[in-house]
Amino acid sequence: MNTKKSEITDVTRKRILADYYFDNYKKYRRIKKYPKASEFLWGALNNLVYALGLILYGERPSTHSKIKDIINKISVDFNKPEIADLFKASAEVLHANFYHDFLDEDSFNYHAENVERLLLKLAQILEKSTSKS
Repeated sequence: MNTKKSEITDVTRKRILADYYFDNYKKYRRIKKYPKASEFLWGALNNLVYALGLILYGERPSTHSKIKDIINKISVDFNKPEIADLFKASAEVLHANFYHDFLDEDSFNYHAENVERLLLKLAQILEKSTSKS
């Protein structure tokens, strides 16, 4: 199989998964199941970063530390320090909240809104990157 075509297929699949997880995040946020909403929001982010890692760097980030590395690369390469800042300040908190359920409603909403902003920035980069290929 053509590697480029395979990568595009993987990017598309990961983008679809990110959308699916984001839709589920909204559902669980609405019913105030914050640990589950945290899991789905992390899943959306993880899949979007995977797609970006693949299309921008030819990497398939498969661990938390590799996801963080891709985020930091994107932040530097696109001169958008807020990407790394939002990840560090809120995405990792929500990831931990899935396991430990420690955020109250206000704290959850604060971090979730930050991650939504992060996802929007990443989705815009992905859109521009895929329209070039």
